[in-house]
Order: sequence, then structure tokens, then C-alpha cells
Amino acid sequence: MTPRRRAALALAAACVAVLGGLRLSEALHRNTPTYVQITSEPSTALSAPSFAGKSNVVIFSSDGDLLQNGNAHSQIFVFDLKLRAKKNELGIYQLTAFAHDSVAPTAARRARTIAFHSTGDLLGTGSTGRQVFAARGVKVKHGIVPLRQLTRPPGESFDAILSGAGKFVAFSSTADLLNDGLGAGNHLYRAELRRVLKSACPGYPCPAEENPGLELLTPYEAWHPQLDNKGTGIVLESAGDVAGTGCVTGSRQIFLRDKKEVWHQLTCGVGDSRNPVFTRDNRKVLFESDADLLSTGSLRTQIFQVDLTTTPFTLTQRTAGTDGDSTRPAPNGTRTKDRFFFVSTANLTGALVPGTPRLFQFDEQKGLVVLTDDDSITSALAGQFTFVTFTSDSDLVGNGNADPQLFLINSFPFLD
Repeated sequence: MTPRRRAALALAAACVAVLGGLRLSEALHRNTPTYVQITSEPSTALSAPSFAGKSNVVIFSSDGDLLQNGNAHSQIFVFDLKLRAKKNELGIYQLTAFAHDSVAPTAARRARTIAFHSTGDLLGTGSTGRQVFAARGVKVKHGIVPLRQLTRPPGESFDAILSGAGKFVAFSSTADLLNDGLGAGNHLYRAELRRVLKSACPGYPCPAEENPGLELLTPYEAWHPQLDNKGTGIVLESAGDVAGTGCVTGSRQIFLRDKKEVWHQLTCGVGDSRNPVFTRDNRKVLFESDADLLSTGSLRTQIFQVDLTTTPFTLTQRTAGTDGDSTRPAPNGTRTKDRFFFVSTANLTGALVPGTPRLFQFDEQKGLVVLTDDDSITSALAGQFTFVTFTSDSDLVGNGNADPQLFLINSFPFLD
């Protein structure tokens, strides 16, 4: 078989796999109830959930005894929506079972790649403080997690985030891992996961092994990095002059590093801009801001969007609440569908009582759709296809719940 023929067959197989996955996900929205309570056991430490890449698999941490195995520490769990919606199974798997808390998980490739941080010495290396752990080749149903420690003292490292395909991981650290002469503060790093896991590095810093795959994103303090699907595009928030524009107002701004490793400053406002996230097609960035970025007279927090396909980039204000704040954007659209979830206390439709936190979905065809009314939403949102997941102590499914639980809403019935 010629190399060209082999490449053509590989491409065809990849296309079939992608299309099959899309058909499965599109079918799933017709089988999933409007409101799904993922967990049902009491928990005092329930993390914000996230979807594992472009899948219907959700990863989260909880100290609840979700599988009735006596668990009393925060562990990493995975939820498979397909098993709950189509087979009426619990669909929850426990990936860790340590006598220490494991929290803030992130996942890619249907949770075949995961990362999280823990304060425990999980692998008996003498580790102290918060450190990042990761695994590739995870087999969720069989409980196989080939865990490796990514960071080690000095300092603490935490809040890992994987790229959509799982090639790269970004994380925060209080340590100067590359000995760059950094001062105290929250430093952001990105690592090529496979390189470090295949190396002899026992965890960053490992100068004897030349810190394989590790890079400092910026010498300025920065927070909340998000990676695009390939991990080459990065957005984050910082009050420093990350892009070298000289626009420093004392407020946190949104910055983008493109695939050519060029930094761009996306905002320059008096008032913090926060929580940037790439849209699902990686062509836009959504975020929230307290600043009146487009001089519309806004005095509240609004959702904004930057279109990265235009030259120069185009900034758009997506909400215009005057009596409440709009926060926590979570995209769930595609290249052909402009859709995202968010929370707002504003009367955005003209028929709502302001001051009440509500979950909204913006859909380009349906406009604004209200998904909840006066229900608590105590975490960041994660969106995928027609689904949004979050933590809440409200009784969303009418079973009397009053504890923090993980919920999922299927927005398709609202749009049908």
C-alpha cells in the first residue's frame, strides 16, 4: 500500500469516527431528560464539573460516598451521560481512592487523559502541599489509572487544565519551576504532557532532565488559563503588561497567545475582565467584564466576545443588563451554531424580576432562553452540545434535595 493510499484511508477512518460521534451526541439529546441529578449523596467538597474534550463524559471531584464504598475524602469521579440516559445506569466511576483529597480535575479524550491536584503524597515521593498529578491511557470502566506526579516541591502547583485533545496541560504554581528569577505570586506554566510522562522526570522542577516540555507562559502574575483544542492557543487573565502594549490599568485584562506564540491584549478597561474561554470552534473567546469596554454606559458585569477570525479582532458585547450582572460564560455552540450558557441576575428579557440568579442559554435562532429560575448555581458552568452541568443545592428534579449536588440540564426541550 502506498503512503498516499494509507494516509487517505486513515483520514477516511477519522472522518467516520468523528461523524459517528456527532450522530451519537445529537441522538443523545432526545433521550436525556430536561433535568438530570448526577449525584445524590451528601458532599461537603464538590468541585465544578467539566466535560472531557468533545464528549458527553463529565469529570468532577467529590468527598461524597457516591458508590457506597465508604469514601470520605475528595476523589476523582467520571460520569457517562449515555449510560444514564440510554441504559438507566448510574454511570458514575471512581478513578482515585486515596486517603488524601484529590480535587479540581480536568480531562480529555473521554477521560482517557486526566489531570488534577492533591495535597497528599499519593505516590510516596515525600511530596508536600498542592501538586499536580496526571495520567494518560486511563481505562475508566476498569479503574486503570497510570498515575504520574507532574510537579513537586518547592512551592505548590494546582488548578491544571488540559487542552481539548489532551496534548498539553496548563497549571498555576507558586514556584519558580524554571529558575527564571520570578518573584512571589501565581505563575502560569504549560507542559507537553506526553514528553514529560515518557521522560525520567520525577516531577517539575527536574533540571537534571532539562524540564522536558515545560514553559513559563508569562513572567507576570496570571490566572485562569484556557487552552484551545490543540493547546497552541492560550487565553488568560492578568493585570500585568503581558503583551507589551503598555496598557496597564490596575485591573485584570484578557490576553491571547496565538499559535505563532504572539501575545495579543484583548481588553484594556478599568474594571476586571475574567474567566476567558474559547468557543468550541476555537474561533472566538467569551469572557465576563466589569469594565465598560465598548463605552455603552454599562455599570454592571457583562458577557463579551472577541472574534479571532477578523483583522483586527472584533469585540462584541453579548449582554446588556442594567439591573444585574451576567457571568460565567460557557460555550456549547459549533462553527455553524452560535450558542452559549451563562448566569445572570439581570432582567434580560424584560419580563423577569431582577436580582434573582438564573441560568440562561443564548441561541442565535431562539434568542435568550431561561433554563432555571431562583435556583442556586454554586460553580462554574460547563457546556457541551445541548447540555450544561453545574453544582447546586436546589431541588431541581423535585426529590426534596437540599444538599450540594451535581446537575445537568438538557436545553433541547427548551429549543424544540
